[in-house]
This record gives sequence, structure tokens and C-alpha cells, in this order.
Amino acid sequence: MDKQTILTLLQVALIPLTLAIVNWWTQRAAQRNAVAVAEVSNRAEQQEAATTLSEKAVSIAADMLAPMERQLKLVTAENIRLVEQQQQLKRELNAEQMRHNQAAAEQQRRIDEQAEKMEQLKAQINALERVEVQRRGEIEELKQKHQNEIGQLKQENGRLRKRIDGIKEQLDTKPLLKKDTQS
Repeated sequence: MDKQTILTLLQVALIPLTLAIVNWWTQRAAQRNAVAVAEVSNRAEQQEAATTLSEKAVSIAADMLAPMERQLKLVTAENIRLVEQQQQLKRELNAEQMRHNQAAAEQQRRIDEQAEKMEQLKAQINALERVEVQRRGEIEELKQKHQNEIGQLKQENGRLRKRIDGIKEQLDTKPLLKKDTQS
């Protein structure tokens, strides 16, 4: 709150106190007037003076109350303006809260979509990993099979070499026999 609002609120709060003081002062003046009237009970001039004094006190009280009434009207108008401003701020806050809630809902929707996509990707990755494991197993089997075949081919190759060597040996020895028979 600004200083003017605080000053206005203090002035409004002081109105009852001021009224009480004016009332007390008026009563006090009336008491003084009554004492004066009692002292000079039969004098018309003194009664007139007391009446004038009472009228002046009432006039002073009225003069004091008039600015306070104007101030009260101003404060009331200010209060009404502040209440309207508060209501406008509440409407703006509600609108902002609604925009925030919509943005949060949209963000949550996107998060949910991303989570769903992540789950799908995880499922695809798991499927690919299973296929990879299966393929590796197949590769291992083929590797073992090929190694076995290579081993068998090497054994077969070794036997064939021995046989070829045996045949070469026989060929080498047969021509010698032929030469020996020819000589």
C-alpha cells in the first residue's frame, strides 16, 4: 500500500475517535454552560451566551465532521476502486492459471507421447537384440560347422596328399622298373 492509502485508512480509523472527542468536548462544553447557567440562573444575557456557546460548539463539531465525512466518502470510493482492481487481478490470475494449466497439460501430453515412443523403441531394441543373439548363435553354429568342414577337408586333403604321394612314389618306381626291364 502506498502512503496515501495508509494515510486515508488512518484518517478513516480516526473518525470514530474524533467523533468521541467532539462529543466529549461538546458534553464538556454543555457542562460548562450548565454551570455557567446555574451560576447566573436568572440572567438572560448569560443564558444567551451559553446558548451561543453551545451553538458554536455544535457548529465547530459540524465543521470538524464535514471534512471527515468527505474523507470517508473518498476512502469509501478508494475502497470500491481497490476491490474492483482486486477482482480484475483475480480474473487475470485465473486466466493466467488456466493458460498455465493448459500448457502443463500439453507438456504432459508430449511427455506421455515421448514415453510411449521410448517404450516402442525399447521394444524394438529388445527385439533387435534377440535377433542379434539369434544371429550370433547361427553365426557360431556356421563357424563351428565350417571349422568342422575345414578340418574334414584338411583331413581329406591330407589323405589325398598321402595318396598322391603314394601314387607319385609308385610312378617314380614304375618307370625305374620299366627302365630296368628295358635294359
